Amino acid sequence: MRDHAEELEKSEARVVAIGMGTPAMAAAFKADADVHFTLLVDSKKETYRALEVKRGNLLEVAGPSVWLKGIKGVVTGKQSARPQQDPFQLGATAVIEPGGKVRHLHKSKNSADNFPVKELLKLL
Repeated sequence: MRDHAEELEKSEARVVAIGMGTPAMAAAFKADADVHFTLLVDSKKETYRALEVKRGNLLEVAGPSVWLKGIKGVVTGKQSARPQQDPFQLGATAVIEPGGKVRHLHKSKNSADNFPVKELLKLL
């Protein structure tokens, strides 16, 4: 999403990322990754439970489809950071309207399954 910050700003959406770490970990990630959107911390994983985002199994977090995306990330210089908390917790992308209505929810099928930002921009 960092690479599409200008487009996201034009959409007038507010981008917020929620992770499992500590505030210090979020601040370090924000600085290291040059992230300009809001990062929140949910160390108890209440958000993941509320959105019913599952924990993966070994194949879903370290299987061949994850390797392929990892290799591509290394080649392009856009590799993902190593998980600092629960490595089996899969992610999600949600579009939430003012008032709390979930307009769109993509639950990752594996660690490499990120909702395409271009598709997210279309939704916004």
